[in-house]
Order: sequence, then C-alpha cells, then structure tokens
Amino acid sequence: MSSNTHLRKRSDGDSTEVIAKWMRRCGLPLAILAWSVVALLRLWLAGHVLQTLLLLTLAALLAYALSPAMKFLEHVMPRFLAILMVYLIVFGARSRAPLSGCTHGDRAVRFAL
Repeated sequence: MSSNTHLRKRSDGDSTEVIAKWMRRCGLPLAILAWSVVALLRLWLAGHVLQTLLLLTLAALLAYALSPAMKFLEHVMPRFLAILMVYLIVFGARSRAPLSGCTHGDRAVRFAL
C-alpha cells in the first residue's frame, strides 16, 4: 500500500504561479466592482445634468412665452415692474387653479388655512 503522501516542495516558480492565479481570482471581481461604481456614478451625475438642463429649458420657454405681455406692459410702466407684474399674475393664477379635481375635504382644509 504505497500512497503518495510525501509533501511536495514548492519552488519559486510555483509560488509565483500561485500568487498570479490568486491575483487573477481576486483582481477581476474587484475590477468589475470598481468599474460598476464608476458607471453608476457617471449615470447619477448625468441625471443631475439632465435635470438642470430641463429646468433651464423650461425657464427659457416660460420667458419666451411671457415676453409679449411684458413688452405690452413696458409701454405704461418700467420694465422691472412689467416683468414682476406678469410673473405675479401668471403664477398667482396658476396657484389658484387646481392640478386635479378637488374634494370637499380639500377645500375645507384650504379654507381653514
């Protein structure tokens, strides 16, 4: 009954191969994780940039839509007051208009406030 139970001595070449194998086993998942974090960070930042650009676009469209009313009021008052009055009228009317159908309970709460 001869079994091969003797320990094999490792040479320097074997140990570097083992280290290289473990570096591949550990390094690849870490690299994938790191690049995933980088990709998610870029998507998160792109979302913030997109939100900012959308806000600026809506502001530009609103200013463009309200410019005829401001030009009309500029004939009777200073430009600053014309701009202020138009925006107050538009946003005041918008705050009075409901977004959707109100129930009687909502009206009671608004009246109480």
